[in-house]
Amino acid sequence: MKLRSLLCGVLAIAAAVACKPEDVVETPKLEVDKTAVSVAAEAGQATFNVTTNQDWTADADADWVSVNPSNGKASDKAVAVQVTAEDNATEAERTATVTVKAGTLSKTVKVTQAAKGTTPEPPVEEPEYTLDGKQWITEVDGMQVLFDFGITQEEMMCVAFPMMDGSGFGLYMAGLYEIVPTDATSGVVVYTSYDWEWDEFGDPVEIPYSDLSATSVKIISEGVFGVTDPISFTVVENPYEIVIEGGNGGSPSGSVEDGEYWFFNSGKVMAPLAEGTMSGALPAEDAVDGASTAKNIFTITYDADRSYYTIQDSYGRYLGQTDETGNITVTDVLPTDETYDYYLWCVEPGYGEACSIYNAAYYYDITYSAADNNWVLVDGGYEFPETLPVLVKAE
Repeated sequence: MKLRSLLCGVLAIAAAVACKPEDVVETPKLEVDKTAVSVAAEAGQATFNVTTNQDWTADADADWVSVNPSNGKASDKAVAVQVTAEDNATEAERTATVTVKAGTLSKTVKVTQAAKGTTPEPPVEEPEYTLDGKQWITEVDGMQVLFDFGITQEEMMCVAFPMMDGSGFGLYMAGLYEIVPTDATSGVVVYTSYDWEWDEFGDPVEIPYSDLSATSVKIISEGVFGVTDPISFTVVENPYEIVIEGGNGGSPSGSVEDGEYWFFNSGKVMAPLAEGTMSGALPAEDAVDGASTAKNIFTITYDADRSYYTIQDSYGRYLGQTDETGNITVTDVLPTDETYDYYLWCVEPGYGEACSIYNAAYYYDITYSAADNNWVLVDGGYEFPETLPVLVKAE
């Protein structure tokens, strides 16, 4: 009995030891607030700050430079390190490097001393990270958004969305850009949009960014999406190929497959006009029970010669637009003259799960009107993402 009790005690102690939580290993960190300093020719001095959770040292690679303190203990508070240079008796500027080491981490600070009889120029700090020459990706309302800085097209910023057929990313908008940093981790992108249809540039807008690191950044995309809160983006290690055809309303080749679709928005499905009706607003039905019948299905067919689509309702009539009233005109036979373009439609990815569908001749969107409970053609409706229809395969 005593042996059994003794064994139980030993096992209990062993279990307690085995279950003892492991000590949390803190990730090494080292921050130095400057990458360069400048000092005067006559016994110049400068300072920079060191913050690290490791014991650290600071050494200069030139004997005319001294640092104080030259080492320190781990702390969450910044330590000011003073750099002192001996008199520069020469008529040439000289440089040295101070290396700060903390465990396996290291940072360098370039020290520039002015030549005898001159005033030192303020050092130009190169940002440690950059947006440029990279792609950054995020997810907004369940859909990926890709920002491309100069990769797909030199000197152009491209914004791209996933293609509706899942084949990759298609260009949404593009324009010239200039990155203006305010410090090592923040600044603004001055973006000037380009209209592919009219071959003209828009007014410049500022897109602020912050918290830039090697792998992430926060971007306020109010000038692009109207979103005022910062959105976190991550860097794309292997850049995506962006399909540039058209952009902003140009050739939508391959964005959807030929086939039967429902137009879906705000809980409503677009229903064809009544049989025999040749024009007017398209009615909308609730997306429940009988909404998924053949009478709600529209056939979308790609026209390779024009790089647009034709849209037929369930009675075999083509949707078109021949005036500026907002009413939809239909015909059983496509015209052969110039009015043919009024029956062609551009279909592009939009925001979230929505897509932009607009007439190739007038640029009128097919848009759901909650007030009238129908679908109409609205000039510039694509500017309001919440009203864009979703194409749902009629499977």
